[in-house]
Amino acid sequence: MQKGCLKMKDRLGEEIHRYTKQICQSQRSDGSWRFCFQSGSMTNAYMILLIKSLNLEEKDLMDDLSCCLLSTQHESGAWQLFPDNQGDLSATVEAYFALLCASSVQGMKIPGSEDGLTKASAYLLEHGKHNALGLSTKVMLALMGLGSWKSFSVPPELVLLPKWAPFNLYDFVGSARAHIVPVLIASHKQFQLSVLDTLFQQESIWKIPRLSLEWMTKNPPIKSDWNTKLQADWAKKRLKSLGSLARWIPREYRGKAIVRLEDYMRSKIEPDGTLLSAASATYLMVYSLLALGYPRKHPLVVNAVQGLKSLVYRGNHITHVQNSTSTVWDTALLSYALLTAGVDPHHPTLKSASSYLLSRQHHLKGDWAFHARNAIPGGWGFSDVNTLNPDVDDTGAALRAINPLASDVNDSGRPAWDKGLAWLLAMQNDDGGWPAFERNVNKKLFSELDVDGMSGTLVDPSAADLTGRTLELLGNYAHFSNNHPVIQRAIRWLRRHQESDGSWYGRWGICYIYGTWAALTGLKAVGVDSRNPMIEKAVGWLLRIQNADGGWGESCYSDVRKKYVPLCHSTLTQTAWAVDALTSVFDELISPITRGIEYLLLHGKDEGISRTYPTGAGLPGGFYIYYHSYPLVWPLLAFSHYKNKYDDM
Repeated sequence: MQKGCLKMKDRLGEEIHRYTKQICQSQRSDGSWRFCFQSGSMTNAYMILLIKSLNLEEKDLMDDLSCCLLSTQHESGAWQLFPDNQGDLSATVEAYFALLCASSVQGMKIPGSEDGLTKASAYLLEHGKHNALGLSTKVMLALMGLGSWKSFSVPPELVLLPKWAPFNLYDFVGSARAHIVPVLIASHKQFQLSVLDTLFQQESIWKIPRLSLEWMTKNPPIKSDWNTKLQADWAKKRLKSLGSLARWIPREYRGKAIVRLEDYMRSKIEPDGTLLSAASATYLMVYSLLALGYPRKHPLVVNAVQGLKSLVYRGNHITHVQNSTSTVWDTALLSYALLTAGVDPHHPTLKSASSYLLSRQHHLKGDWAFHARNAIPGGWGFSDVNTLNPDVDDTGAALRAINPLASDVNDSGRPAWDKGLAWLLAMQNDDGGWPAFERNVNKKLFSELDVDGMSGTLVDPSAADLTGRTLELLGNYAHFSNNHPVIQRAIRWLRRHQESDGSWYGRWGICYIYGTWAALTGLKAVGVDSRNPMIEKAVGWLLRIQNADGGWGESCYSDVRKKYVPLCHSTLTQTAWAVDALTSVFDELISPITRGIEYLLLHGKDEGISRTYPTGAGLPGGFYIYYHSYPLVWPLLAFSHYKNKYDDM
């Protein structure tokens, strides 16, 4: 047994050294880490459509994006949201039309495109009549001239309703507003291009069957669950009444409403030309600018396109348009992992990373200030260029990374730490939990309106992962006591929102493993006893779902079905979360932790599905992320916490 323990200790030390070396070597000259933020096919497809719409000379980029699309097509002809997904209708429609556009460009040679289009067409003809498209895909079809704007006939005058009205624009979270505003403009103008309609007239060139489009624009079926149906009906009736209220506003105010929407959109343009540094919102902004009469060569349009091109990631045999960069997030997490692994805070790698993070702290008031007027800017955003949309998770991650600077009151990092912590505390919701972007944005009208799964993105409710991670920061780094009112309110929120099986749902990761890890490590950091029933239930759940190989694995279907759905295999990231959670609870080493560590040691160099399965969540049922940094960050943290706690046993 002792020889086995010594062997594991040696292997653990070797792996920590390997991870640390690899991370340090991949740092950029500005102190950041720039790993790929890889999602599904949507962003690549929309970029191809935009290039075609604007007649841009970007054949090489279109060729690379098209080849990447074809490489991710399933043998069934469909495109998937995640590997165990049977095929997604919206993703397939988007990729199909994008490839059709790319194939129409003179001089384009995309190997396998004709076969890929034929297979996709067959899939759509077989499955399309029995499913409904997602909202964003319907918007795309309307913009391209292949769909109707009837489903989006929301009076723009709604934006003129006063703050005391039952509804105003700021009842949506900022990321939703950034998408809603350009759609309101384009739908009001009934803006449509004829790009795809023209292609259909030439489609016989590729001998691909023309698709019937009737099923593409039909309304989604009403859910059979009566409780959900009643809630949806209630919300729809309220929205209809608000629409009627807006119609009482004199028609001469319509122009004023459009101007207000335009001004709002322009005020959220980041220095790189993108709308809130999100590709999905920027595509919509470009089309809405065209709808308003902006010429295609207008600086706002040109800068937006340049901003989108800056989001293109090339490497690891892929070309991918990132929906945004994850630079601040990756840099903060990797710095934190190195610190936990024992790298000296004065090491050049960490000093450079801290300088980068300090340069990205926010100093402007964004939309978050609407619901927190007395709060002072001081948070961090997700992407490299984000200046207006800080979030709780990135702020917490940055504070962990710069924590060594805060220990010296004379260090320049101390004011940054204090401002960041103050902003984080100001974001706590009245219910005791933490949201992602804006406090108290969870109006019942929108939280219960489930439109293509969008209810999770229209509002910004408290989340177990954000609440748990913030508790971990406040306990381990800000040294808040267990009886502090902020801590007590957060603990009560977690107790109320624990699932009956003992787990917690994580909003921004997959999914119950993620939420449970965050909640457990947070509760332990603020001194909750391991014998607390809340913790015992969570631990019992984690132990029950451990796989035979010692690891853990959870499907993205958990995010759709709102219940735990196991994978048929383990993943590096989710195993690291589970091991880290158990390590935080048990003072004595237990077998499940050892087995989890063994899995990570054995599979740390794997390049397959255990590494690449998406473990980040964006839009339930629509957008999932493979963070290329995660297989480095989380195993290293799990190894380091394990070593720091059990090394002498």
